[in-house]
Amino acid sequence: MKYAKYLELALTIILPLIGVFFYQWSIGDIYALFFLELIFYGIFAGFKVLFSTNGAKIGQRFYSLFIFGFIYFLLFFSIVVLTGHFFNGAGQEMNLTIGMGAIYVLATNHLINLLIFIFSGDYRQANHYQIIRLTYKRAFVLFLVLLILMLPFSTFIDTTKVNFVLAFGLIVSKAILDFITVHYWKKAKTITN
Repeated sequence: MKYAKYLELALTIILPLIGVFFYQWSIGDIYALFFLELIFYGIFAGFKVLFSTNGAKIGQRFYSLFIFGFIYFLLFFSIVVLTGHFFNGAGQEMNLTIGMGAIYVLATNHLINLLIFIFSGDYRQANHYQIIRLTYKRAFVLFLVLLILMLPFSTFIDTTKVNFVLAFGLIVSKAILDFITVHYWKKAKTITN
């Protein structure tokens, strides 16, 4: 069960690569998938916070969940506002081809990770603050990929076309940053325990 995070990372890498190379997803599709992933991170982290029992009573966990949700909403809202500004309303012309199947796979991936968290007993050892910190780190990775790596290209790329090099670069950049974040968190967790 200790490799559940790595399985989750593998699927979040494989899904957009399959979409780009086999279904001709555009940059806009990858962008939309990363937005959905950001939403799923927040939702399932909230469940993990509620289930975690190490170090906090239920009232503290609900309070932490409220603060986490508020900050996470602000982060997500800032991404939406900034991308809307840089893309200049081009979202209406993106012609997204991402299907519901991809969304189901992404949601199922996060659900399986949550079930592994519960049934493996990790919820008994997990501190809700650690879960929140990891979620912020992973959200920050997506924030970096979406804003820093994507927005400079928004002025001269056509988001409705498939650009294999840029798509591959975005996916690999996110994967590397995500792996570093999860691997570093696991190392820090074993050092503190």
